[in-house]
Amino acid sequence: MPNAISFDHTANLRLAYKEIILAIIDENGYRDICDLGGGANPLLSIDDVVSRDLNYSVMDISQSELLKAPEFVNKIPIDLSSKSGLGSYECDLCFSNQLMEHVFDVESFHNNVFSMLRPNGRALHLFPTLYAPPFVMNYILPSAVTETIVRFLQNGIRDVDGHEGKFPAYYKWCRGPSRKQVMRYREIGFEVVSYTGLFGHEGYYERIPFLKALHLKIVKYLVNAKLTWLTSFAYLELLKRAEKVDDKV
Repeated sequence: MPNAISFDHTANLRLAYKEIILAIIDENGYRDICDLGGGANPLLSIDDVVSRDLNYSVMDISQSELLKAPEFVNKIPIDLSSKSGLGSYECDLCFSNQLMEHVFDVESFHNNVFSMLRPNGRALHLFPTLYAPPFVMNYILPSAVTETIVRFLQNGIRDVDGHEGKFPAYYKWCRGPSRKQVMRYREIGFEVVSYTGLFGHEGYYERIPFLKALHLKIVKYLVNAKLTWLTSFAYLELLKRAEKVDDKV
């Protein structure tokens, strides 16, 4: 497998996602930042933005969600998977948080992201993966059924796939790291800097302690076994090189 591929426990990375983004911004001196699908809940805070003098934009297909977003962000209503592209928008770094599973035309989405990035810009994505049981359930069952089940398992907490709202989920390209997945992004033109498969979704079992404990034991085994098809989430870091290089798989 490529050196970019690794595996970890979900808790070690998912909760630190914002800190990872800010560290990459600081290390590279990025200024123009785009939150893809951030809607009403952009990930960065006003302190993050002001202290770094960032130009922070949120792109989302839903204008009604953008209207709920705080005023310190630039709000751009747009279909990120539009086959006609995203116009003249440019940025140094863009990121998505639990968005990719909701994108139907995911190849157009990634092509648009590549075009939007400046040379040596980066795209970061955190997304749930098939074939983790909660997301298989979310994929195949009607929304009303999955809503009820998740509310019960999480003791009434509303958080499906990291969103406060419930949106259609397609899970296209939402898989753990593999050569096939790496090649998909290389064919678009990206260099795959990091593709981390994450095991664990214990937050779904808050009301069933013995099931949560069993799940954690299984996760410990899966992290060592590196079973790509059983990851729960994945973290993906993509680089648009100023000059194309041959990063052989």
